[in-house]
Amino acid sequence: MSDDLLWRSATGDNALWLMNGTSFGSYAGLNPVDANWKIKGCADFNNDGKSDILWRNSSTGQSTIWLMNGSVFSSSVSLNSVDASWDIKGAGDFNGDGKADILWRKNTGQNGIWLMNGTTYSGYAGLNSVDTSWNIKGVGDFNSDGKSDIIWRKNTGENGIWLMNGTSFGSYAGLNSVDTSWDIKGAGDFNGDGKSDIIWRKNTGDNGIWLMNNSVFSSYVGLNSVSTNWDIVGAGNFSSSSSPINDIDGNGSFATAGDLGVLSGTRSGQGVIGGSTDNFDYYRFSLNNVSTFNLSLTGLSQNADVTLYDTNGNFIVSSSNSNATPESINGLLEPGTYFARVSSFNSPTNYNLSLTATPTSIGGDGAGNDFVSARNLGNLTGSSSFQDFVGSSDSLDYYRFSLSNVSTFNLSLTGLSKDANVTLYDTNGNFIVSSSNSNTTPESINGLLEPGTYYVRVSNFNSFSGNTIYNLGLSATPTSIGSDRAGNSFTSARNLGNLSGSLSFQDFVGFTDSLDFYRFSLTSARNFSLNLSGLVQNADVTLYDTNENFIVSSSNSGITQEQINQFLSSGTYYVRVSNFNSFFGNTTYNLSLFA
Repeated sequence: MSDDLLWRSATGDNALWLMNGTSFGSYAGLNPVDANWKIKGCADFNNDGKSDILWRNSSTGQSTIWLMNGSVFSSSVSLNSVDASWDIKGAGDFNGDGKADILWRKNTGQNGIWLMNGTTYSGYAGLNSVDTSWNIKGVGDFNSDGKSDIIWRKNTGENGIWLMNGTSFGSYAGLNSVDTSWDIKGAGDFNGDGKSDIIWRKNTGDNGIWLMNNSVFSSYVGLNSVSTNWDIVGAGNFSSSSSPINDIDGNGSFATAGDLGVLSGTRSGQGVIGGSTDNFDYYRFSLNNVSTFNLSLTGLSQNADVTLYDTNGNFIVSSSNSNATPESINGLLEPGTYFARVSSFNSPTNYNLSLTATPTSIGGDGAGNDFVSARNLGNLTGSSSFQDFVGSSDSLDYYRFSLSNVSTFNLSLTGLSKDANVTLYDTNGNFIVSSSNSNTTPESINGLLEPGTYYVRVSNFNSFSGNTIYNLGLSATPTSIGSDRAGNSFTSARNLGNLSGSLSFQDFVGFTDSLDFYRFSLTSARNFSLNLSGLVQNADVTLYDTNENFIVSSSNSGITQEQINQFLSSGTYYVRVSNFNSFFGNTTYNLSLFA
């Protein structure tokens, strides 16, 4: 499925070239609009798979969106007016939520994005300023990551693309310079490869398309010349909501699959399957975002089945009802290329095939699939949240984070449509704790963690029908305790030297650091007292002599404070604070010694 071209005349007339790839297909006229209004972008604002038209009045600063039903006007929505020193330079989905955002540029070189929730303003993201000798000429997705990029052209003929990482500049790709008698008129996907191409128009009326392979020029296709009274003002998908699928005759294969391009919205059509020579029809499609996918096979007079395969031809799921019962496949699919196969070994039957993809806000997989490729969140302090997907084709998502202090740690896994679990591992990949509630019940892990590096694994080992989006929330509230200050054995015990008077310490014991040792000396016999308090989970304390022999301990239950009072001779002694519970028994403590 290719994009179409939107034209506007100097007198206010408007029209669409409904394209068949890079060839003119048919013409559709639109209502004329006063010449003070300028078309500033074509993009899908309401996530229905069809482009809408963004207008701005050059004299009043008003802006409005025409919500389109294919090539037919449906309704209009007005936007807030903006000072005329700012101008709209395009529209595209910058944050990957499946809904278009609006790109602005000021006459002083400033740039910014209105993040839109449908036709409603939801937030602003500023971009770097750029010298006014450069102009924004279009918005498109050149690297097929599901998020829009920005085309620039200098008034001397130089060209380049900002490859964007959401609303942040990612990298720059320079393009060949082109004579200033030509101008860039926008971007659209004209060969159905999921990557934007660049539209050119000459001041003599000639037109052409640069077919792009990511940000690299691939080839040129010329278009019919059009009077200079008309201008190309945008490109988008204005075809009907049910773009036809052509029947594929003969025994098909993955290699000969009919290419539907990037699936966004609905594609539907009719075919014939069955008999001795036509048992398989294959269709290939791609998704740029995690999408809600629906397939239906209806209108059967004989039995026929439908199967979904991944990009490598591996089986995902099938529907194989008996007789002429309709078939259906419904669920979430992650970004990638897929094949749908219609099959029958019965007498020939007509069929109606419909494929629908409704994009979510999730683009490519944002988390690694093992410890090595885990998404690095850096030092965790405060709260962070992430949205991603796990399922049959991506069953594991890994995240890595570090803590600089003993911290109160909270993890939540919510927004599930199917069952998923979460597990916490230490820096060496050793299991610490997991949460594995049934069905769509949210998962949570809460407790104290000592400084170090940790991994979170979100997992789903179900079939295609178990695919789910999830919301992962992580928070860490640091305590005043940094790295472990007490040794973990008699040999490495923290040396307090000669004890005379009072000393106090704060530290941590738990699953990953269950023992803390302290060593002190007395120069003369005296009364010794010890207090262990401030517990959030159970911990005990033990006193040993210089030869590591047990003297006395305090092991109250729960978080009751521990105390030792003992008359001691001169010599060296050890204090051991211990906790042998699981992750959920981790606790900070306050240790006070007096002699």
